[in-house]
Amino acid sequence: MPGAASRPREGASPPKTCPPKVPSSLADAVSGGSAAAATAFWSQSLLVATAVAFGAAPALAVPAFVAFCGVALPLRALHFARRRWTFFLLDFCYAANGLALTSILAGPGARRLDAVAAAVADGPLAGALLAWQCAYGPSAEHAVSVGVHALPGLALWARRWFGERGVRAESAPLAHTLAWPLAFYCAWQAVYFVVVHLLCGRWIVANRYGTSYRALARRAARARSVWDRLVRTGPPARRVAVYGGLQLAFTAAWLVAAAVLPLRTSLRASAAWQAAKVAIPLHYGTRHVHVRAPRARLAALVAAGALAPGAG
Repeated sequence: MPGAASRPREGASPPKTCPPKVPSSLADAVSGGSAAAATAFWSQSLLVATAVAFGAAPALAVPAFVAFCGVALPLRALHFARRRWTFFLLDFCYAANGLALTSILAGPGARRLDAVAAAVADGPLAGALLAWQCAYGPSAEHAVSVGVHALPGLALWARRWFGERGVRAESAPLAHTLAWPLAFYCAWQAVYFVVVHLLCGRWIVANRYGTSYRALARRAARARSVWDRLVRTGPPARRVAVYGGLQLAFTAAWLVAAAVLPLRTSLRASAAWQAAKVAIPLHYGTRHVHVRAPRARLAALVAAGALAPGAG
């Protein structure tokens, strides 16, 4: 029968078609190429090596944190100076790192200082991992940011439970876990306000220096969140006051949470919290590498005319 040979037989599977070949240049532009792969390899290798080392000897977290403060933070200061981000170094997270380092250098005998530093490190400093959506993995800068927020509490926890003269399970009065940490925050906030907003405010704007307020404002504006409408309305004085009030409320809430949770009396609860502090940046890092970064690169290609909108 004419044409019978050209018709597929009943029940036969449709012919297989090969997917279109994506040019390597386009694939690299979307995936990040070999540079992104190398960054992922080294960041994952560092994470695995750190996990193995701390798992075998948790007390190593203490000298690791001291080395981090002596090497990574000065390098970050130089990097920030080159990018006009110097005033980021006045943020609360660096003051909290200084408090934790002072507590460690003072030794486990300074129990009041240990309680205050631990409350700050495992309270608002750790909570900032969520507020700032710190992501581990995309770059060395991201890894340092995670270390700034996660390492102080981890080091104090390791010293308390695994140090040679650790204090082990020991409750602390609310004055040490709530009142004094809140006073430390208020003192920092006063100094920050005087330096950044009163003494250097106009100079910062004129020379286009970055601050945490301006960075968070841009992020909130992009997300069109309720925080953008709440903070970025009204005169500058109102904006600064509302922003400071939100920071104070955030800090107080996390200090209360750290005081209520059995972080000083239960090894299991405190270990679970340290594990959560690692899981949070891993989650955000995974989303950044596999969702946010490819979308941003695709948007850049579309904006440059290298890719038609809706392609792929």
